[in-house]
Order: sequence, then C-alpha cells, then structure tokens
Amino acid sequence: MELKLDDVAQKAPELLPLIVSSRLTLKKHKLEDHTARVVLVLDISESMRPLYQKRQVHDLVAKTMALGFQFDDDQQIDVIAFGVNAHDVGEYGINNYKSCVDDILKRYPLEFGTQYDKPLEMLLDKYGDSNLPVYVQFVTDGDTQHREASEAMLRKMSSAPIFVQFMGISGQDIMPEGFDKIDVVEPAPAAQPATKRGLISRLLGIGTPDPVSPVKQAKKSRLPDGFEFLVNLDNMTGRKVDNANFFALKDPASFPNDKLYGLLMNEYPQWLKAAREARIL
Repeated sequence: MELKLDDVAQKAPELLPLIVSSRLTLKKHKLEDHTARVVLVLDISESMRPLYQKRQVHDLVAKTMALGFQFDDDQQIDVIAFGVNAHDVGEYGINNYKSCVDDILKRYPLEFGTQYDKPLEMLLDKYGDSNLPVYVQFVTDGDTQHREASEAMLRKMSSAPIFVQFMGISGQDIMPEGFDKIDVVEPAPAAQPATKRGLISRLLGIGTPDPVSPVKQAKKSRLPDGFEFLVNLDNMTGRKVDNANFFALKDPASFPNDKLYGLLMNEYPQWLKAAREARIL
C-alpha cells in the first residue's frame, strides 16, 4: 500500500520532510516499491528514564516510523516494549504515532532490568512464519542481561524472515564506515591481525583473535554504556545469514535525517538479498 503525500500532509504534516528524506533513501536502494512488516521495539528499562524525560526516544521514534510507514504492508507499525518482560503494545499509524511513546509509559512502568532475549523471542513467535520480510527497529540505551540467551535467540532468528536494526541512544555517535564520525574511535592500525568483521567492528578495531590485545582493550573501554555486546553482534558466528546491525546516536533530534535513513538502510538491503539466496524469503 503506497503512502500518499496528500494523506500525510492532511493527517501528519510534521512528517512530510521526514517522509521525503527517507523516500530518497529507499529509492537509492531500489526499495521504493518494497513491502514488509515493520516492528518497533522499545526498551522500557529504568535506565531509559532520562531519555524519555528529554524526549530523545520520542524524536528517534518519529524519525524511524516515518521510514517504516512507507513500506509497511498496512502502514500500521507493530510495537513491542520490554524491560525484564516483553509486552505486545499494539499498532500505530500516521493518525496516532505521536502518542505511541507516551501511551507505553502510561501502560507499562519502567522495569528494573534489560533482557533482549524476551522481545527477540516474541518477535520469533509472532513473525517467524511471516510471508513478508520483517524489519525491526530496536531502540535501547545499552547492554542486556542474559547475553547468551540473547545471542542464542538471534542465531535462531537468522533462519526466519526477520532483520533487527538495533539503535542505541548514548553519550556519543557510533557510526559504521562511510558515515561522518563524531567522537568515534579511530580504526585499528594496519598491523592488527586481519579477520572478517562487521563494519562497526572494523571501525572500532574489536573482534580480533587476540583477547588481551592492548589496542583492543583500549578501544573497547571507550565504548559508552556497555554497547560492546551490540557492536559484536555484527561479528557473531553461527547464523544462517547476518540478520542484525547496530548504530548509536548522541542526539536523535539534531542528527541529519538523510544520514539517519542511510544508517537504517545500511545492511537491510544486503540482508534481503542474502535471505532470498538462503531461501528464507
């Protein structure tokens, strides 16, 4: 179903510049006619409180939903909230998207824990048999408990038609190669052992075979808010296809829209191709 600009102008005019910017990104990747199911997953752990209070989550959600509305099959984005539990919140479209975050905060008190495995399990249960690709926008502020369970779920999901775009809100921007780098660690020296690593892993110089490398340790120590786990998902082995990507933003409101949409489409098109080749789609 095509999202008509006239409808946007009438129902949510503030989304128009975001729609136009994200539409250019989709066209660049030849995805202007793409159809998928889009899901938003929001971290409601207690550590997220200041990000909700400063409305940074609201800003990021508005920008990412503007992209999702354009290729979601019915222009209604499914929403899941999680802390120590996962909650199926419901659907939001252009008529009511502005109330999404506040609705969640009213219905679900912030929880004292962060467990990625719970929403990942819900995603697999709900969309594992989808006949459309499932594009997940996953917003968090840092690390997870039960890392092994989360890794196991993501490996299991690699055989399902689900791609997870992890998005962090942190004290600094963490960009993959090819994007402007603000307060991002410089690449590792050329003398470091060459391994096949993901874009962010290569950028930050982590994921090398030497677990006690001083260079590796220095770079890992500069990652904010326990994001090492999400960075290393880009290099995680044992998956049928690479089904996840990660970036983090310091300030979603001021981050350029065109670059944000470039980040959101950084690996998803490659996953579509790999999933088709692997007969997942």
